[in-house]
Amino acid sequence: MAAEADFTMLDEKIHRDFDYETGHHRYKGTMQEVIAQYGKDAIEAKKWFDKLQHVNEAYVSPEWTTASVARQGSLYDALRTGLYNTRAPELKIFDAKTEAIIKRAENSDNPDLQEKADAARVNAQKTWRDKREQELNSADTIMIERYATAVVFAKRFNVANPQVIRSIRRLAFFTDVIGEAKMKQYTSSVKDLSYSEGMYPRIRPGISSAPPPNGTPAPLPAFVQ
Repeated sequence: MAAEADFTMLDEKIHRDFDYETGHHRYKGTMQEVIAQYGKDAIEAKKWFDKLQHVNEAYVSPEWTTASVARQGSLYDALRTGLYNTRAPELKIFDAKTEAIIKRAENSDNPDLQEKADAARVNAQKTWRDKREQELNSADTIMIERYATAVVFAKRFNVANPQVIRSIRRLAFFTDVIGEAKMKQYTSSVKDLSYSEGMYPRIRPGISSAPPPNGTPAPLPAFVQ
């Protein structure tokens, strides 16, 4: 009961103050400003992570440790979702002053200035993509490991709760987003997992498997002559 109470209070606070679904991690500004905002949120995520870790270590409850581990994964899910969804017009590659300078160069009759302006845009966009990819990979590493660990715990302790169901669904979703190679890499440290290709899409709740077609028509109902 103590583990449940501790987890439930944390879960409610995280949902209110941190989850993407409640309006957090909507980043705006230049790429430098967005990365700075993301960095602050990452520090906040670590604080929530440590509080959830207390539930894991203080009570040693199979059910609520499983839920808590899954919730740790959701922190970095929220972070990476916010960063992944950051697009123009909210995202500005340059600040207003620099943008004005670039546009003047682009609109000039000087080919050299136009070429330099184009190179500046290309380099800035590459810098943004590289930094964004670095941060996404970092968040994915923790998110996937925590979700996968929760699924292993659920199987080991015969636990079924909404956090586990969500973990499986998100793992199935991210299998398509990041690909099998990264899924295998990020789950390699999860003890007793034995990851196989397509594992999470196959076990995703709500997915029913149909028998393969055999080329013959279905039999008529019994009352049809």
